[in-house]
Amino acid sequence: MFKNIQVLTGQPASQVRDSMEFISGSLSVRCSFCHVKPFASDAKEEKKTARKMIRMQFDINRVNFNGRTRVTCYTCHQGQEKPVSIPRSGELGEMFAAASKIPEVEKAGNSSTVDQVLARYETAMGGARALAHITTRVSNGVETSEGGHTNPVTLEMKTTDAGDIVGRIEQTTERGVYVEGFDGMHVWADRQERHEAPSGFQAMQIVRELDLNPATTLRRQYTQARVIGKVKMGEQPSHEQSGEHEAGVANGKRDPASAASVREFGADAYVLEAAGADGEMERFYFDTKTGLLRRRVTSYETFLGPVPLEADYSDYRAVGSVQAAFTTSWWAGGNSWTVRLDEVKNNVPLDAKRFEAPPSKP
Repeated sequence: MFKNIQVLTGQPASQVRDSMEFISGSLSVRCSFCHVKPFASDAKEEKKTARKMIRMQFDINRVNFNGRTRVTCYTCHQGQEKPVSIPRSGELGEMFAAASKIPEVEKAGNSSTVDQVLARYETAMGGARALAHITTRVSNGVETSEGGHTNPVTLEMKTTDAGDIVGRIEQTTERGVYVEGFDGMHVWADRQERHEAPSGFQAMQIVRELDLNPATTLRRQYTQARVIGKVKMGEQPSHEQSGEHEAGVANGKRDPASAASVREFGADAYVLEAAGADGEMERFYFDTKTGLLRRRVTSYETFLGPVPLEADYSDYRAVGSVQAAFTTSWWAGGNSWTVRLDEVKNNVPLDAKRFEAPPSKP
């Protein structure tokens, strides 16, 4: 699939793609910052410089940290095209500090346990009994990319007899229909021209987007769960502009002010941390007043560093006897997109075969 690989030789294609996402997020740039079509071309000096920087990172970590990934692109770039070499001051310094700040988590004490937080969440969503009666869901809406491109999207989810969640996401794009799915064990994808199994953070995102009941998933599939404290959502850095995702993108570069913006939910949240089935630690942010899930954050390790994956949930509405988030804003590596639902229907008959991976194409 990839050609003219000179540094990341011998690595799986999925790792090459995810590593590019890490570079994109670390410098707040798009693919076009280094690449021209065809992507194998070395026409841009930025691509040649990127190879030198990757070799430098590998050498630093090999010599100083026994090969462990401690120094990354973000260590110096911190969301900018040019590395940060002097301390910032004034408004600009505060803006970038807000983007990279890891908020201190206030200890929750003994007032909130994992069971209490999840019980409040289930109550806010309509109650454990009502949620248990939802066995399928079909949602229709629009996905909007960072550049403002929109595609109709349909999400289908189903709980199997064994209690596992399966599902599929169907998008209609200019190039045709693109389907992604999860059969309970594996993530798959079907494009008109080929079948390609998503991997890395893309696979993680698909499984999380098709999570019909996060409270049940947390109890069944996550381990080492604990409430680590409380944080103000307004203090949590967001990787998108408040409101719309259409951040300024020109010449392969992002507007730094967009990258540094902070999402204001105006509420405190209990932070629950747990290890997922894929072994990655994940944090869930539950509104202390409403009990609703507002955010979940995890990451996927690449050869260059971790690619964070974040989902923000808003616009909760009643669908029958339960609540559903009608807006989900995603951020992963250097990309962000929003899914806004127009229609959600529960307990729609769905054939289990719809969630099976399609046969391989020649």
